[in-house]
Amino acid sequence: MESQSTVLRVFTCCARAIRKHKLIRRESAKDKEFHFQNWVGSRLTETKFHYETGGT
Repeated sequence: MESQSTVLRVFTCCARAIRKHKLIRRESAKDKEFHFQNWVGSRLTETKFHYETGGT
């Protein structure tokens, strides 16, 4: 059951961000790949969930 509540919390955070016009935006014109990942990362940070980023 914990995974369902986790999914719901993340989904709710994403929906709330969209309603507040925190939309997915590129950091710069050169940012062609990571803008969605950065946006989701910001939402996960807002939920205070621990997560690890790959590739670093």
